[in-house]
Amino acid sequence: MKKLFFLFLTLLMPMMAHAQDAPLPGWYKKVQKSIVSIISYNQNKEMIHEGVGYVATEDGVVLSDYDTFRDAYSAVVVDMKGKQYNVVRILGADSSNGLVRSQTDMDKATPLKIASPIGVNRGAQVLAIGFYKDKPNVVPTSTVGKKDMIDSKYGYYTLTSEFDGNQVGKGAFNDAGDLIGIIQSSIGGKSGVIDASMAMSLSMAAIQSNNQAIALNNIHIKKALPDTAEESLVYLYFRSTTADDAEYMDLVDQFVEKFPDNAEGYHRRAAPLIDLHRFDEADQSLQKYIQLSTDKNMAYSKVADVIYTKVLYQPEPAYDKWNYDTALSYIDKAISGIEPSIAAATDSIANRSLLSQKIEYQILKAKILSSKGDYRGAISIYDEINSGPFRAPAFFMASSMQHALAGDSLSVQIDIMNSAIAEFGDPLPADAAPYILQRAQLYEADGQYRKAVGDFNTYLYLKNNKVNDSFYYDRSVLEMNARMYQQALDDIDKALSLSPNNPDYLLHKSSVNLVVSQIDECISAARKCIQLKPDMAQAYRILGYALLQKGDKNGARTNLERAKSLGDESAQEIMDMYLK
Repeated sequence: MKKLFFLFLTLLMPMMAHAQDAPLPGWYKKVQKSIVSIISYNQNKEMIHEGVGYVATEDGVVLSDYDTFRDAYSAVVVDMKGKQYNVVRILGADSSNGLVRSQTDMDKATPLKIASPIGVNRGAQVLAIGFYKDKPNVVPTSTVGKKDMIDSKYGYYTLTSEFDGNQVGKGAFNDAGDLIGIIQSSIGGKSGVIDASMAMSLSMAAIQSNNQAIALNNIHIKKALPDTAEESLVYLYFRSTTADDAEYMDLVDQFVEKFPDNAEGYHRRAAPLIDLHRFDEADQSLQKYIQLSTDKNMAYSKVADVIYTKVLYQPEPAYDKWNYDTALSYIDKAISGIEPSIAAATDSIANRSLLSQKIEYQILKAKILSSKGDYRGAISIYDEINSGPFRAPAFFMASSMQHALAGDSLSVQIDIMNSAIAEFGDPLPADAAPYILQRAQLYEADGQYRKAVGDFNTYLYLKNNKVNDSFYYDRSVLEMNARMYQQALDDIDKALSLSPNNPDYLLHKSSVNLVVSQIDECISAARKCIQLKPDMAQAYRILGYALLQKGDKNGARTNLERAKSLGDESAQEIMDMYLK
């Protein structure tokens, strides 16, 4: 503590003279208790910056320059008596104007009076209360040469002269001891001052300006939430994808503390608590969420989803209160709870909205049942949905996939995919492309290769010919199986034109060339394949067989032996048949 105190005195005592030495003003003793030293640290607790802050509120809000906090992971402020306080949150920051508003844990602070831009005009005296080693008992002064307004409410004051560079980031006061603003870097030999009111206006926002985002990203101290619950929820949503568990946990705890009657905060808090393995707290938070929610059915469904997600994606460590049946119990409450409202709804729009909400609950139930292994239960839900006015291609496809998991025949799965595609009508829109591709894969698995090729052709049309090399390779494989050899050759050439050094494509090309007796092309493709991937056994086998067709038995034997050594069992059969 003594070291910090003496460091503060070293910073605070020296003053700088501008044109001539000036005595400390009479109000200096009054304001000095509101001027603090700021010391910031990196993640290794090593000091990286020293600066000055200006207490702006009784509860310890401090205004300062941005550079003092750049790259900081923590910071403290030290007052004139040497007492140290923590900077607990960043309330707002702006990299362009070089300002930060922070919250400390000071109690009963004495704030400075902030000058209104209305009273700061051309010719007004400006005193820089800063710190400079060479002049311990003077205050540099200047006057306002020009006043510009920012957003019609904040002042930017160009001074008639230039303060020393050591004064940048320090406070500028008027002759009454009111804080005008923070001194900026000089331009053209003249210093400028940015209005302290602008620093006071800095706050967190759900969507920040570029200057705010840059500043906040470069400061790693905990951030405050926006002022309203609505903005805070949006901010939480954005931060949920970028913040680590500890930071996000701090944000949701802030939200609950700031908006204790807002149900959504308790719901948002469950996820980081689960990530931190604080399962009892997560469960309590979800119960509080249900208690405060005005839409109980929606709350039950969201709780079901949280539990389902935990059990599915974070099975370890297990939490004995939660399993798939727990999730099912909550989603069943949501479904049974909404059904009376659906029955009572006389307005068609309201009725349709409620039905749509029920289907959302049913889909979640189907997912839980499927994850539990109850595929028949999931199928029954999709069958119910698909028999009503909300049937849709996605629900038919989901049903087809459940039939696959249940071990039902490919013909059953294909019939359901036919229903999915029929829902699009004729002509098919581009949105039908993934459904066509799914059916093609089912046709392929069922050995209906020509139908699969037909679906691949339709898919290509729906994608406006914008496909990648793997599409042409996959279609070529289908065409090979369907004995459509010329089409297979054309497609593998297209695939190779997009990816000329793909060994799998070259292997397939050599195989098709061999089938159609294009032996030289087969040998060329196989050799290039081996050059790219020397351990590809099939390439040696195909090359060996092709060389047999050319009468090169020695070359054939060498390559077939190599294929055998790499594990190709067919190579020995070829040698037994042709190279005895």
